[in-house]
Amino acid sequence: NYIMDCCSFGFNEILKVISEKGINSDTKLFMSVLFPKQFVDRSLNLLNKEKMTCYIAKESRRTFWKIETDKSQYYSFAGSVMYCSCPSFQRDVIKEGKYPMCKHCLAIEICNALQKGEKLQTDNVFKLEIIDDRKFADEIIRVANETN
Repeated sequence: NYIMDCCSFGFNEILKVISEKGINSDTKLFMSVLFPKQFVDRSLNLLNKEKMTCYIAKESRRTFWKIETDKSQYYSFAGSVMYCSCPSFQRDVIKEGKYPMCKHCLAIEICNALQKGEKLQTDNVFKLEIIDDRKFADEIIRVANETN
């Protein structure tokens, strides 16, 4: 689909700029072209207000994220395959196809871009935890069982 390819290209270009220059008014504006402004604002708020942990498997280097809010916790995977256990992902992404991702996945993509460009202040944004591959696999199974 031509429109989806253009949006995907635009999103990747925004992430590239974020990795080079960080988050500024221009990158926020460009993200608001692809996503509703409120959606972008909520994703950026996650970076500062919520507890985000990136779990990395020691050997395989696979990752998943846990995002803890005041009310609940969600597990997200971003990259070539995107998934989040939040209700918005289930409704707006999977069922209705309204958005290509939820705010949690967008926040993760932004974190990844900031980390690539070394524009990340990790103590303010997220925690990194390297875990054994077996523990990683067990966590994935547990999350899958919880969300089904």
